Amino acid sequence: MEGSTSEEQTPKGQTIVLNVLSPSTEEIPNKLSFSDIPVTTNVRALKERIQNAVPARPSLARQRLIYQGKVLASDEANLKNIFGQDAAN
Repeated sequence: MEGSTSEEQTPKGQTIVLNVLSPSTEEIPNKLSFSDIPVTTNVRALKERIQNAVPARPSLARQRLIYQGKVLASDEANLKNIFGQDAAN
């Protein structure tokens, strides 16, 4: 997957479990869960994972990710910087 990081670059145990809610569409019935996502994963790679997991395959441009009321606008921001070190398993 383009934009993702390899497991070798992720410090051991530095992953998160992520639940994606989609109130604006019926493409995701309840929630979409991803386990063991490396904290070094960037927003673009996360959008690619979402695209591949949803049958309607929403384009990256169509996806708007929001965390704590803020839009995750930078595709290059990594999850560790967004969620903080405390979110890592």
